[in-house]
Amino acid sequence: NIEGQKEQLGMWRAENEEAKSWFNVLTELKKRGLNDILIAFIDGLKGFPDAINTVYPESRIQLCIVHIVRNSLRFVSWKDYKAVIRDLEAIQGASQKWTMPLRDWRMAMSRFIIEFGDRLDSHF
Repeated sequence: NIEGQKEQLGMWRAENEEAKSWFNVLTELKKRGLNDILIAFIDGLKGFPDAINTVYPESRIQLCIVHIVRNSLRFVSWKDYKAVIRDLEAIQGASQKWTMPLRDWRMAMSRFIIEFGDRLDSHF
């Protein structure tokens, strides 16, 4: 909502998670007064982006951070995998804790870039 709080808007049953099912859910929400979706964080469900674009064409669609990280880890060498996970957890932990200052997050991110920056390519 506009106060930044999550609200459950309903529960739906569908035989599958294809575009038509999502289109029906989103169309119902629009009829009930949900006039726009500013940003839709999705987890890669088949058909969901198409349904969002059809019902709410101005919406910005963003893959959720968990899936971004999972997808990006496919490009990390096995040798670097544990270190990358460690540094990503530090970055994520810093951004999720209100008590941790922004500078700590920046330091964790800088450390990650220094350690792995030369091996990052267009995948990120």
